[in-house]
Amino acid sequence: MKKGEGWKMEGLTSLTMGFSMDEVLVSILEVKGGEVYIDTHEPGLKVESLTGLKELYRSHASTSTSAAWLGGHLP
Repeated sequence: MKKGEGWKMEGLTSLTMGFSMDEVLVSILEVKGGEVYIDTHEPGLKVESLTGLKELYRSHASTSTSAAWLGGHLP
């Protein structure tokens, strides 16, 4: 589900997993439009605060900015 009016589906660019400070597993999804979505119940959680990041998927056609939003912290 995309933020905004109505439903919109975009192709997935990357899927990364990491842990919050409470050691809860969190999914980070980036779509082709460049938006980054964090699957969490913790309000205000920032990607930069996650630890143990593992990239599970990256589209071969990706020109993603994931390294930028992660501060280059991917293993």
